Amino acid sequence: MTNRTGVLDRLGLSYPVLREANPRIVLCSLSGYGQTGPYANRPGHELNFLGLSGFFTVPGRIDGEITRPGVRVGDMAGAMQAAFALTVALAGAAATGQGQGQHIDVSLTESIAGWCALFALPLPDAGDPLKSGLVQGDNDVFRTADGRLLSLATFEDKFWRELRSALGTEFPGLNTDAYDRRAARTAAKEKIHDLLTEVFAAHDYAWWERTLTGIGAPWAPVFTTPQQLIHEPHLTARNLFSQASGPAPQARFPVRFGSGLNTFRTPAPELGAHTQAVLDAMPTAPITAASGPRPPARRRSRT
Repeated sequence: MTNRTGVLDRLGLSYPVLREANPRIVLCSLSGYGQTGPYANRPGHELNFLGLSGFFTVPGRIDGEITRPGVRVGDMAGAMQAAFALTVALAGAAATGQGQGQHIDVSLTESIAGWCALFALPLPDAGDPLKSGLVQGDNDVFRTADGRLLSLATFEDKFWRELRSALGTEFPGLNTDAYDRRAARTAAKEKIHDLLTEVFAAHDYAWWERTLTGIGAPWAPVFTTPQQLIHEPHLTARNLFSQASGPAPQARFPVRFGSGLNTFRTPAPELGAHTQAVLDAMPTAPITAASGPRPPARRRSRT
C-alpha cells in the first residue's frame, strides 16, 4: 500500500522529524505520482498509473486493443525500484563513514514509465505505432483446434525457416521463402497472423506440442488457470512453488542462490498478530511535552 503525500507530515513523522531523531535513517516514500508536481496529491490506482505512464503507448497486439493487465505491473515496478534505491541509499550511507541517510521519492507512474521509455520514446516519429516493428504477426498467441492457447515467437529468421520447412507440405501458405526475413514478415504482419491463426486451428494442442517441440520452435503453452501453472513440469522441477506453510501455495524468491539460501517465506501475518510483542518491547516511559507531541489519530489515506 502507498500513501498520498503529506500523510506522514500529518502523523508527525515527516522526514525532517525522523532525521532529527536519527540522522542515519533512510526513508523511502512510495506513492502513485511522487512527492512533488501537480499530481502529487491526486488519488489514484494501478490503472491510472499505467495510463499516465505510457504503458499503453507501446502496442502489444496486432489489433491495437487496449487490455488491462491482470498483474499489478505498477505496484511491482515501484516496489522493485524502491528496493534498488534503498539498497543504494543504505550502501551510500555506510560508505560516507558518517552514516547520513536520505529521503527517497519513488513514483509508481515514473517506475512504469522508465520501463516503457525504451520502447515508447522512439515511436513519435514512427507514425502509427501498429505499423512499427514492435507488432509482429508471428510473435503472438494462437488457439488450437481444441481451444487451448499457445505462444509462438519466431522472431529470428532461422526459426521461421524451420517452421515453414517442417509444415509447408501440409500448409501450402507456409511453403514460400517470401517471408524468410524479419522485415518481410513485419511488413506482412496481418497476412502472417491470419495464416498462422488458420494453421494452428487445424490440430489440437497435443499435436502442436509434439510438433513444435520436435522442430525446436520457440513456443510455450499459455496458461489460463492457476492449476496449470502450479503443475507445470519445468517450474515444478525448479521448485518454484511450495505449500509447506499456509493454506495456499507460494512462490519462492525467483532467484536461486548457489550458497543454498532458502528463499521461501512464511505467509504474511494476520493483522495485529505481532502487536502485543511490539508493544511489550517498547519503552514504558510516558510521553511528555519534551518528548514531542503525540501524532494525531487519523485514518490512513490510501491511493
